[in-house]
Amino acid sequence: MHIGYGTRSFCLTMSICRVIVFQFLITIGHSTEKCHFSEIERPLVNSLLNTLLRSVKDGDSTDPDPTAFLALRLANQHNLKGERRFQQRLIEAAVRKVKEELNRQPLTDYYQLTLAILALCIEKQPVSTYVVEELIVRIMDYEAPFITFFSVDTASMSVLALSCLHGSPFNTISRLKIERPIVRLLQGLLAAKQKDGTIGTIYSTGLAVQALIANQQLDFMVFHCSTHLERLISEIPKGTFDSMERISHVVPALEGHTYLDVQSLDCTSDQDNLPQENEG
Repeated sequence: MHIGYGTRSFCLTMSICRVIVFQFLITIGHSTEKCHFSEIERPLVNSLLNTLLRSVKDGDSTDPDPTAFLALRLANQHNLKGERRFQQRLIEAAVRKVKEELNRQPLTDYYQLTLAILALCIEKQPVSTYVVEELIVRIMDYEAPFITFFSVDTASMSVLALSCLHGSPFNTISRLKIERPIVRLLQGLLAAKQKDGTIGTIYSTGLAVQALIANQQLDFMVFHCSTHLERLISEIPKGTFDSMERISHVVPALEGHTYLDVQSLDCTSDQDNLPQENEG
């Protein structure tokens, strides 16, 4: 379909307006809905945390999932001994994987790419400008997996990665250039909302909620966090979240956190207060 000059001009103007609104609201902020599950549901959330801890039992040969450790650290209740064991297993797995990289191809899909960007940004490490710009071009040109087969998980992780870069003093790309793809992806996530509270599918909802929490201050978003959290909570007794990755995406969202909050964790204030499942 041919798009006339007037239409193109209007679209460009609207895009610029959205970016200006984004930058203005990032600066001043405004009150938003508190995103957190009801404490009445705490036992359900704790059951997910205990499932993550069981994944690193002594003798388990499966490598621990790094995002599972992040979920444990972002929770409001902790089993400090179990988390230390988890951390040690992660260190051991990391050393082993570095030695194996010599013999296999690294993962290059966009979900893994944006997860790597997020990890580097959180650790205040330099991120390749070329890699970030390639990601932005793909998003802005509506290339897969961001439009043709819109992946909610990849879009959500991209939002988190770009949001981290947006606030990073180590970022060398202009904030304006980062804001446009963030807005576009957020619009895609909002379009993927279902009436039952899921975003995409129930399995992608946790990560999508994290991306939306990280940008709650934007007025163009109609985001009622409690609706999505209630949907997630309702699925826990059904055993829906049956893998480490799925649980790891859900727990931070339920606690009102995102992976970006790892940067501001105060480990000295942690209490050893996670009830164990065998305590009745």
